[in-house]
Amino acid sequence: MKHNRARPSDRRDLKIQLGLDRRVLSYITNELGKNPNVEEGGKYVGYLLPASDSRLRDYGFDPSAQVMVITDFLPSGPNATRSAVELQPDGEYQERLFRQVEKMDREIEHVGTWHSHHCNGLQTLSSGDLVGYLRTVNRAEYRLDYFLASLVTRLPQGASDQGWIDHYLFVRGDEEYYKINHMIKFIDWRTVFGRITGHSIDIGARPVRLPAEKDTTSVANLTSDVWYEMAQNRKILADDKRFFTERFNGAVTATRRGKSITLIGRTGPVTISMTYPSEPGTSQVTVSVRRDDVVTLEISSELKWRRLAMTAALAAAADII
Repeated sequence: MKHNRARPSDRRDLKIQLGLDRRVLSYITNELGKNPNVEEGGKYVGYLLPASDSRLRDYGFDPSAQVMVITDFLPSGPNATRSAVELQPDGEYQERLFRQVEKMDREIEHVGTWHSHHCNGLQTLSSGDLVGYLRTVNRAEYRLDYFLASLVTRLPQGASDQGWIDHYLFVRGDEEYYKINHMIKFIDWRTVFGRITGHSIDIGARPVRLPAEKDTTSVANLTSDVWYEMAQNRKILADDKRFFTERFNGAVTATRRGKSITLIGRTGPVTISMTYPSEPGTSQVTVSVRRDDVVTLEISSELKWRRLAMTAALAAAADII
């Protein structure tokens, strides 16, 4: 199965319909507002129902197709790893919440996920996202044939703002995925799991603001002992991720080992990576070129000369492809 499709299909004959409780977007903006400088996300929970269900009769769904209802999501968790280029949810926490939710309602399903790229400028799902979602929807233990993935591309400016979140559908057995913004219907299906998810209060969408690039009074700037949590360094990571995304046509991943972030771009059998400092006050980056996981070139550089090191790495990669 292919996992490298660059753009979603606009196919419109999918045999599924989607109903999103209108409060879910408010819950999402609330999560984003807690720390707007890092990626955030959550696991959608909901139901797969016949369109004839009496609770759906006022929304104009086609009675011949099923409806995926999204009523809430499980937050990413207290031990999630978050940065401007990476989100690794706290899987144990989410699993524990899901088991609690399942005890309340045996019909509940894990129906998808959402996450944000608002802090790094990436407007599409990454190659890593695509591989992960295609793998999930095709797992035998995943009970549905459909998986919804929503992507926040920018911070909304208010309750009436539009175009800040895109929705994609992954289908069991399909090599493609589908952008389905046009298929989303907003419905009233208030969560009954608010005590567990923290979404029992209808908070309403509200504006959130990124701190200024030169804001040196933020808590992160004053107290963090991690390089990538400093405001000026978050901007460097966001700029570099855009550079990698453009240069490698979206085939980019971000990893973290300890306190160090590494951006990795792939072209054919060759990968080029840039590893950033782990401690504030240090300025050395390492650029590596690998072919088939064998290091062929490694350059240590001052942070301000990292693009020069990348130029040398790209030239070396062109010679060994």
